Amino acid sequence: MWQAYMRSAYFSSKEEAMELDYYRNFIAIVEFGSLTAAAEQVHLAQPALSKQLRTLEAHFNTKLLLTRRGSKNLVITDAGRSLYRKAKRMCALDDQVLEEINDIGGGTKGELRISVANSRAALLINSVLRKFHALYPQINYRLYEAAISEQVQQLLTGVTELGIMTLPLRRHQDNFDILFRRAEAISAVFHEESPFVPEKDSECRLDIVAQMPLTVSAGVNTILRPYFEEKNLKPRILCVSTNKGTALEWVRSRHAIGIIPTEPGEYLGEGLIVRPLVDIPQDYYNTIVKLRGQPLSALAGNFLKFYAAACDAEPVCDLDMLIRKGAKGL
Repeated sequence: MWQAYMRSAYFSSKEEAMELDYYRNFIAIVEFGSLTAAAEQVHLAQPALSKQLRTLEAHFNTKLLLTRRGSKNLVITDAGRSLYRKAKRMCALDDQVLEEINDIGGGTKGELRISVANSRAALLINSVLRKFHALYPQINYRLYEAAISEQVQQLLTGVTELGIMTLPLRRHQDNFDILFRRAEAISAVFHEESPFVPEKDSECRLDIVAQMPLTVSAGVNTILRPYFEEKNLKPRILCVSTNKGTALEWVRSRHAIGIIPTEPGEYLGEGLIVRPLVDIPQDYYNTIVKLRGQPLSALAGNFLKFYAAACDAEPVCDLDMLIRKGAKGL
């Protein structure tokens, strides 16, 4: 019954429609006990407030407040008490929605959706998101760890808004804007107690690692193949995995060395030795991308401003311009 009343109040003809302010002002009348006191509180002339009360009573076809004989104070009826409780809930919900929309518009509340290259979520959390969360505790996160082909599809279909990728976008590159990039190296990773550890000061080259059992991620395997072929090397690939976390498990077990992308200063775990491959061009980057033509949400813009300040990343775009376009919905 109440829901039917509310629907009719909001969706009846313009002349009969109940504005939310009517309910807010009715709450004030009940809580201050008189029209005079309520009118002062809501900054409305008393005749106008009386008219609103009569409109409500006509709409619900019942008396909501009664005047006590010999007194200016009002007495609430059972119907008025029911309306008061429901009006309080309605107005509180309206305030809550407005607050949440303002927070979302300011980029301080909502859900940040990011496609993350396989095995990179832990690094993202530890290096960026923990600090960002400390500043904005009401933001939630949805992280999708995936191979680059899946990341592309997630971004194209709107499942995620930002992508953090560790390999070049060879296909669909015209569909994306690169926002930031951080230099990465293709490195060999050894366990300090494995039989494959090279001499301390020796260079780590493809012809050396090709003689050892290798464990590589699928993306790195694609990068390495032409370099091995160019040098006429036939590497001993023990395992190709979908992510570098799996590759590192083989390293920790001392069964192989890993060939994986690494960022400067990245910590891979106790007992692991990291050596860049000197004969692989070190022009690979960890990139943050967005779908071209898609405006940035306020939340994503807020995160990217934080990322720019907190990380040693090279901007590849005019971030302020993208954020302004997002604010205008362009």
